[in-house]
Amino acid sequence: MRTFLSLITDCIRSSCVYSGRFDKEAAEQIIKGYESLSSKKEIEKDLPQVFEKICFELALRYYTDSVSETKYFKEIYPGYSRERAKSLMNTLWG
Repeated sequence: MRTFLSLITDCIRSSCVYSGRFDKEAAEQIIKGYESLSSKKEIEKDLPQVFEKICFELALRYYTDSVSETKYFKEIYPGYSRERAKSLMNTLWG
């Protein structure tokens, strides 16, 4: 079962990374929104580590797709999976 923190960081990864660039200001707005509606406070201190772990896990999945015949993600164009893996490996919190 996914933890509350991993759900927030996956949301941030999905909505705050554009063309391999991380929008930290947008991420901070999401965090403030969750904190204002939740009893879970002070989540921000662990977010960078969890965010980078999720990016790594997803990059590993994309790389596995690029070398495997069984695909998890749709290959939009040749080399897409490897390109996404590389981009996610370079996406850092700050």
